[in-house]
Amino acid sequence: EEADGAQDIGVASFPCNDSGDNNLLRGSYDDFWFLNNPVNCVIDAAAKPIGLYNNQLGPTTFPNTGTNSGAKTGVQLFDFSVTGAQMTFKVNRKKVPAYLQNGILPESILLKTTQLTSAPVKALVNGQTWTLTPQMDTKRYTWMSGNSTGKTFDPAKYLQGTTMINGFPILTNLGPQESLVAITTVGTYLLGFNTEGAMSEGFPIQLPSSSMHQPLFIRFKGQQKGTVIIAGTDGNLYGFDLDQGGKPHPDFPLAAGGMFSHHPKADLEGIYIKNDIGNGQFWRWDAGDIASILWGELFYDTQNSNTITLTTTQPPTSEELLISKETYNWPNPIRKGNTYLRLACTETCDVNILITDLAGQKIAVLDLTNIPPQIPFETNWAASVPNGVYLAKVKASSTNRTDYKIIRMAVIKQ
Repeated sequence: EEADGAQDIGVASFPCNDSGDNNLLRGSYDDFWFLNNPVNCVIDAAAKPIGLYNNQLGPTTFPNTGTNSGAKTGVQLFDFSVTGAQMTFKVNRKKVPAYLQNGILPESILLKTTQLTSAPVKALVNGQTWTLTPQMDTKRYTWMSGNSTGKTFDPAKYLQGTTMINGFPILTNLGPQESLVAITTVGTYLLGFNTEGAMSEGFPIQLPSSSMHQPLFIRFKGQQKGTVIIAGTDGNLYGFDLDQGGKPHPDFPLAAGGMFSHHPKADLEGIYIKNDIGNGQFWRWDAGDIASILWGELFYDTQNSNTITLTTTQPPTSEELLISKETYNWPNPIRKGNTYLRLACTETCDVNILITDLAGQKIAVLDLTNIPPQIPFETNWAASVPNGVYLAKVKASSTNRTDYKIIRMAVIKQ
């Protein structure tokens, strides 16, 4: 690695040493590399000091080995010897990307072209068939249960300015006791939503780049939920750890050196991709700690079935009928006269929502019937009321019990 900048090599030098000579303090990054340059900080446009690095290597030095785009290489350089004419250091390799020089992938690996068009995706959950269809014209996704049309998910409800959707969603669950979830990208966001058309917990996730590929979903060893892998239009593969609330996975991003010409694929041996440089370069990343593949390629399998089979189990019996963490409204405060009341029940239930002001005067009543268990549900309230604080008194009733929750809502219109 050439030492062409303070970000590459050495140890941080803080705080900035103010010698009283402003000209010295206003040195440039180029100046820093001159022999005996006394400057170890610069001043940015906002007159804030930026610490630079001492030009040295040692046992506690860990040079940045990432690519210029910020992608991880899986290589760590460490344990440098004392500075001298000859020096030693150690190298640790993890998930080193391998470019297949002969341009030939193993016979078992078939990457699918990005020219393929979208199609409905299906899930068989405990014998019940669910189908999700991307509606490219209306920019929505529509569920079907068996032959019955179900709820619609509208990304514009959550993301303003939605101009197009990804025609390649995947279906999965985030654990044996979790309900069915669809995962897709829309613009620079990763979305997850359930069969009731509501956003799933932990979503949306902001992406560094947009993507029109079908996501991959894998479970690394030790994970309960899994990691979503996104092929960005910037030529990087990004991983988001759903066990950590959607935070970037520490082994990502990975760079392929160019735009992706094919959809990525994953198996227990690694992750595969092809870029658009020349006649195309094939890349393979070692992934020795993958425990299972939940969605490993475009249209799910080599037969392009676009269908996953899932088995879910009932969660332990809960004392509450209304799930507290899923009983709220958003946005709150309400600034544009519209909010969504979100709730979930542990059993199939009917819900009555009485909205009042603080004096107890009735403002609105919303009645919802046959809410399925364990799946968050959302209903809209057009808050055509003056500024103030309002209460949503939620009553849920099942065949043998009743539960109550109160949601406090603030209306603050401009």
